[in-house]
Amino acid sequence: MSEQYDSSGDLILLKMNPGLWADKILQGKRFINSDFIILTNSNFSDTGKKDSYVDTDPFFAPDGRHLVFSTDRLTPGIQNLVVLDTEGKEPMKLLTQKGGASPFWSKDGKSIVYISYQDGVFGDVYLLDLSSGKNEDLPKILISIFLRLFRRINGICIILQFKTIQIAMVVWTKETIV
Repeated sequence: MSEQYDSSGDLILLKMNPGLWADKILQGKRFINSDFIILTNSNFSDTGKKDSYVDTDPFFAPDGRHLVFSTDRLTPGIQNLVVLDTEGKEPMKLLTQKGGASPFWSKDGKSIVYISYQDGVFGDVYLLDLSSGKNEDLPKILISIFLRLFRRINGICIILQFKTIQIAMVVWTKETIV
């Protein structure tokens, strides 16, 4: 995303051929509209039809066809995650309801990790399973996993560090607890 090309927050797909672009620049034909594929606001040049939604944080799926991004176009006033089929064969699909930003696809394309402030002002990292729609708070999952591990291992201290908080956990042997 670049404010230079689109300050209104639309998603633009640009397949670049550096040699061709260099030739166009030398001919004085820099950034021709035909070079861009407008994904989320196809009527951007018609001021009467131009939308005012904010589309940010685009991330392509491993299949190269689907794009997840944060937008307020399906939930006015709240940035949520949606998936867009760049070939236009499927309608845009709303993935989150309580906010979402900075999405990242898993390598297998079956889940998305993202940030949401749905449970507080500091935000958390969530894991969304696309097939089931199950949404899990990753820090809570990790803490639960570590607590289960600590029951088996004695005398270990581990530090979990997230963007907004640092958690230190110390597990003691039964003999040290009085």
